[in-house]
Amino acid sequence: MRPLVDLLERYILAAIGRLDAAGHTQAELLVLQTFGKANDWRKKVRRELGLTEALDVQLVQMWAEAQKTAAAQGATLSAAEFAAWVVEQNFVEVLEMVNTALDHK
Repeated sequence: MRPLVDLLERYILAAIGRLDAAGHTQAELLVLQTFGKANDWRKKVRRELGLTEALDVQLVQMWAEAQKTAAAQGATLSAAEFAAWVVEQNFVEVLEMVNTALDHK
């Protein structure tokens, strides 16, 4: 399940504008290894996991709110911590479903 977790975390980082060039390259490789060739790795992830483009807007909003909450508590929240939290809180069922489907291929 770890490659899918890494891929989703990179997707989230890309959506909030915090994924560097190396991260994009790694994501492209993970998509190739997991789902096959893709012209646009983010579109491929959305298609394979049943996500919509609206998710990107939601992630940006969630990131802004998380930053405000952390600041109000006198804390800082890194983009990587945010991405890991979002995956943990929102994508466990999706990951289990995809892993089951990949295991049966």
